[in-house]
Amino acid sequence: MDIKGFVYRCTKDCPWKKHCFVIKTPYELKEEMPVIYKCKGTGNEILIHIGLNIGGGTHYN
Repeated sequence: MDIKGFVYRCTKDCPWKKHCFVIKTPYELKEEMPVIYKCKGTGNEILIHIGLNIGGGTHYN
């Protein structure tokens, strides 16, 4: 099943030059949202911010 929406990726500067998948939403976030995410590079939980003014989102039809 392929649902349309916005894919948000990690917004941290990554030493491995990755932009890992964090979350997919059915609509674009209208404000900043903090997300606790387990970093695939370090294995540690990190706090990132995603949303309208932060970036990290890509729209898929």
